[in-house]
Order: sequence, then structure tokens, then C-alpha cells
Amino acid sequence: MQVVEVAALFNLAGYEPTEFQKIENDYWPDHPNYDDMRKQYPWYLVSTEEGQIRIGWRKRVISIDWSKTSRRGSVTDDDVTKSDHMVHAWSLPKALEYLTAIRRLPVVENPTAEVECYQYSGVAKVREGIKLLALNADNGQLEKMLAWVDLLPETDEITLTVTRNRAYRGLEGMAFHINYYGVDVRFESK
Repeated sequence: MQVVEVAALFNLAGYEPTEFQKIENDYWPDHPNYDDMRKQYPWYLVSTEEGQIRIGWRKRVISIDWSKTSRRGSVTDDDVTKSDHMVHAWSLPKALEYLTAIRRLPVVENPTAEVECYQYSGVAKVREGIKLLALNADNGQLEKMLAWVDLLPETDEITLTVTRNRAYRGLEGMAFHINYYGVDVRFESK
């Protein structure tokens, strides 16, 4: 993504950007094997009247993070990785749609609160979310959850919501909520 594309997205979404700061690609590892990818696909920290919004290509999606603004909430019902302050867009038109939607989100008094929330919908996304959590800690509950989700047909209706208190590391301070065909299943890490 080049700065001209980023500027066009923000202008079309109704922002008045004051600065486009090129930053390291936050997806590709800081390793010589990925130097070309990180240079070819830089990310940008865009200063707007709303605050700073970080945007850039991951492998297949555009990551948009508005955690440095006072806006919070979901910008879409699409089946994508999202939270109250970030979303993954699968195309430039979707990135424009989500950037526009950010401007309609409510302003919160304390946007730097210590709690963040992630939501995964669909069996494949829920499986991916559990695996990401399991990378950060050895937790028998996550292993049981993953074994259960692995048995589900891909078409089943399931949502995983993860709430995390940033004051804690790893799984400490996290709550997991699964909704399976309208039935809530909850457990918290110790």
C-alpha cells in the first residue's frame, strides 16, 4: 500500500489527515527473509482529527487499528477478525467502508481503558482464535476447547469472544465466551 492509496482512502472516508507516517510492517517478522516484504508493504500511522489510525497490508488483509482514537465499537457484521478498535479488511473497498464506519462509532470517555475485546465467528475463525490464544500459554481448558471445536462441522454457528485486561500477561485476566447456536458457554482463566 502506497501513501497515495492511503491518502485516497482517508479522504474518501471523510477524514482530514494531517500526517502520514510510514512505519514498519507490523505483520511480517523482523527477519532477513522478510525484509523485501516489509519494504514492499509498509504500514502507515495516519494523524486525523479523530486521532491516529494505523493501516497496512498483512498477508491477505488490510489491518486497520483505531485504538489511538476515542472511538470504540464494531464497524461491521462481516465475518472478519475484529474488535472494538481494529478490523481486517479483505479489499480496498472494504477498507473504505470500515474507515467510514469508524467515524460513526460512539466516542468513549476513556479509550485507553485496560480492557480489549476480540470476536471470532464461524468454526474456522474460532479454531484460529483458540490456537492464537494457546500460543501464549499452556492451558488445559484451551486444549479441551480446541478438541471440541475440531469435532464441529465447518457450517456450525459458533462465536468466540475474548475479553482481556491489558494489565495482565498471557491468559491471566482473560475471559472466554462461546456462543454455540444461541447457547452461551463461558469460562475464565485463573
